[in-house]
Amino acid sequence: MLGSANMKSAAPLQRERIGLLLVALAYFPFLAWSLIGAGWALSHHPFTLWFTGAYLLVVIHSLIFKRAIGGATVMTGIAACHLMTAFGLHTWLHLPIWTVPVFLAASIGLMIAVRVRIASTHFRLTRSQRPGQ
Repeated sequence: MLGSANMKSAAPLQRERIGLLLVALAYFPFLAWSLIGAGWALSHHPFTLWFTGAYLLVVIHSLIFKRAIGGATVMTGIAACHLMTAFGLHTWLHLPIWTVPVFLAASIGLMIAVRVRIASTHFRLTRSQRPGQ
């Protein structure tokens, strides 16, 4: 009886991991392209260095006072890479202007979906391992 209860609770976690893997695989090209585009924007547009410097001040502040970089700080940095790449789609690749909001919405939406999947998987794993249940 105990073995069957463990098998029933393991199935949703396996599906959750597969869902996380699928969303992460869909997000990976956006993340890779965003890092490339952000590098291009940093090398070709000097004003982006100011944004990068301001972000580094936030990271340094977090490291000094909290001794760790939080998930929101990392996600803000990745979102900034997405934003710089969306800007670069029009200026660098000369794509139509409508590609900018489409890329930005898709990349930010997938980034949030990956983060939510990771958080829900972590929550379910820690919730199922509580003693006394």
